[in-house]
Amino acid sequence: MSRYQNVILKGREKAFNKGLCIDCWKDKESNRKEKQRCLSCSTNYNNKLKNKFAERNKENQCWACGNKSTLKNNLNFFSGKKRKWLVCEKCFFKEASKKHLGTQKKWQELKNLLEIQKNKCYISGRKLIIGKNASIDHINPRSLGGKDSIENIAWCDTQINLIKNKLSLKEFYKLCEEVVSNKKIL
Repeated sequence: MSRYQNVILKGREKAFNKGLCIDCWKDKESNRKEKQRCLSCSTNYNNKLKNKFAERNKENQCWACGNKSTLKNNLNFFSGKKRKWLVCEKCFFKEASKKHLGTQKKWQELKNLLEIQKNKCYISGRKLIIGKNASIDHINPRSLGGKDSIENIAWCDTQINLIKNKLSLKEFYKLCEEVVSNKKIL
């Protein structure tokens, strides 16, 4: 870190500790949700970020780190919808790790788990493509006492994961058997 950057960080910390905006050092409006910047500086900061992300999108770069995004469909990990901003593979795994393991530091373990599963869904055997149909399933759902640990998660096809929802594997297999045994075509 350069000397200049260090001075700026110390100044921002001092402003924050005094309850002032970290950019303009003026009093923050008390009804603001953002705790670091006043309304004016917050708006300017958000606009700069949007422009930065839009520029990275045009260049096929990850919004978070600026590296080249190689993911094809680039669906949002949480909603399954197309992302507004592109993300690279590493940031995809970091995002998944944060959501399911509580820290980004275990992203490599998630990547290794996918490789161990040979990029296939642990339930259906479907081929998994990061950014398209790959999602993480809690084998023993959190709602049934399952933990957020690498031992309790597996890569799963998004459709299968949505159907399984909060069911245990045993309950899910039983449901599948009922569906298959009915086989009525309307």
